[in-house]
Amino acid sequence: MTERSLCIVGAGLRGAVLLERVSASIGELLTGQDLVVHLVDPHPAGSGRTWRDGQPGTLVMNTVAAQSTVFTDATVQCAGPIVPGPSFLEWCEAVADGGTAAPGLPPALRAEAARTRDWSNPSRLLYGHYLRWAHARTVAALPPGIRLVEHGARAIAVTETGDADTGGPAWELQLDNGSSLSADAVVLALGWLPVTPSATESELAAAVADAQLDWVAPDNPIDQDLSRVRAGEPVIVRGLGMSFFDTVSMLTEGRGGRFVEREHGLDPHRLQYLPSGAEPVIHAGSRRGLVFRAKSHYGAPPPPSPQRLLRAALPALLREERIDFGRQVRPLIDADATAAYYETLARLRPHALARPVAQLLLALEAHGTSSPQWRQALAQGVPDAADRLDLAHVERPLPQSFASAEEFTARTIAAVHADAEQAALGADSPLKAALLSIGASRLTIVPLVEFGRLSAESFAGSYQDFQAFAGILGSGPPLFRSRQLLALLRAGIVRPLGPELQLRVQGGRFEASSPRVPAHTVRARTLVDAWLPLPAGRRSAEPLLRSVLEQGLARPFRIDGLETGALDISPHDNALVRADGAAHRSLFSVGVPSEDARIFTIIAPIPGVNSTVLRELDATARAALASIATTRGTHR
Repeated sequence: MTERSLCIVGAGLRGAVLLERVSASIGELLTGQDLVVHLVDPHPAGSGRTWRDGQPGTLVMNTVAAQSTVFTDATVQCAGPIVPGPSFLEWCEAVADGGTAAPGLPPALRAEAARTRDWSNPSRLLYGHYLRWAHARTVAALPPGIRLVEHGARAIAVTETGDADTGGPAWELQLDNGSSLSADAVVLALGWLPVTPSATESELAAAVADAQLDWVAPDNPIDQDLSRVRAGEPVIVRGLGMSFFDTVSMLTEGRGGRFVEREHGLDPHRLQYLPSGAEPVIHAGSRRGLVFRAKSHYGAPPPPSPQRLLRAALPALLREERIDFGRQVRPLIDADATAAYYETLARLRPHALARPVAQLLLALEAHGTSSPQWRQALAQGVPDAADRLDLAHVERPLPQSFASAEEFTARTIAAVHADAEQAALGADSPLKAALLSIGASRLTIVPLVEFGRLSAESFAGSYQDFQAFAGILGSGPPLFRSRQLLALLRAGIVRPLGPELQLRVQGGRFEASSPRVPAHTVRARTLVDAWLPLPAGRRSAEPLLRSVLEQGLARPFRIDGLETGALDISPHDNALVRADGAAHRSLFSVGVPSEDARIFTIIAPIPGVNSTVLRELDATARAALASIATTRGTHR
């Protein structure tokens, strides 16, 4: 019996799903042959690095429980067999009912599973247990022809060892424990990767070293050493997105502080923070200057967003050879958001409209949001300007300058409070209905953007600007995180720095300031970067990725000559593209490293929606098996 070999590098969510998809299709594509699958990752298979055990229980998912799975379902349109399994929510329910064994699940997490509802944002600890359980389920169900070998190590180099058509393994991988392994096919499922410093960052690093300061560089928050942040001292935090909320949680709750409901006051949801005394004073800022907006609390998974105009235009846009995002796509996104706003307003407060909402929507569809005809229809149809949607203000809400740091802090508190109030309304907020439409459009526009459909100028300009804006609206924290932030702002534990954050090393300290908040400079001995670096192609610090690029086994993805930070891959199966432009037959890459080519890779599989992630991974697993099946391998 011939035994072939497949190596999957990365055993997180995507790597584990790949193994399940290989198991599902091997009987069809690799008949009469045995397969050894090498699964390479220094972290536990299933949860990988991001969702591993041992992290603080206060860190939670940004996704609600009902919107996560690792199994195919009847909606998934893929070539491989459908092998259903429980979504994360269904697993929680089964664990709580005693219908699913979860060995090693601590009592506290078992109790959390029992409390989890479809709209809950569970802890990352609990989600990690689900992922490891799902992987164990896959391993237990592997057909007799598959032998799994898990390597608790890191792959640091891959070398092409010969022509797979002539027999023998096509690839050799070096691991950081000094061992090596051979494989007929390799799939890279690497996830978020470190990058080498830019010139600016190198200058900063040199200044930090000279001044003997502490710089906690960008990384997954659970891998950052926050013990260097000293109690009671100021710390500068750069970034106000998803990682910011994790960092703040670890520096407050993670150090013994507590959030409690106030005993008095008219606001029943107003929290008070009780410090432990171990917290630093967190001075936080970013380019935009405001934190990401809270996700709305619906008491259910977020409702679908119609996006009627954008979806109706998709067929015609897909026939275009090149698309100008700012001219052809963004106006449709804005119009759909505007329609969602006024439809919700008409449902909740019909007296705010002087004419039927249908008439407004006809004018919107005919003329778009930037036209004088729309502005005239809006003035006539919604008499009170306070009832109208101002998307330009939503995107750029801050004035050009502030009189003082105190004024900017008050403005920040008011903005976070107002956003939390809107989020608490759930489906009854016209504003949040509009913002939900914009955030959800990121998935709808994927076919218009992926694999270089935009012009280079449009991709680097209006598209990237939109992605930054939509991320603030659609990738924000759960509502309770915004309420906690309000308590920390009021307590003075978190202090906003302002937009267009500027940082330098001066006089033996970090200095942070905003040109729009005059006469306010914060000095600190510690800087924490609360953000994750985007894929950087040639600037990657991951040895394995550098290995394939330096050998010409892969090349950066380009749009009209513009080199992006992504790896170039084949659209139909994720095969890596060589430096000479030829696609590999047996070397593949999935997920984040190809973000600029295959758009929106940061999402995890969602049940019941024909998941693009599951379809992509199924296609890659089957392509890897097909490539192995056509080689004349020898017994190993």
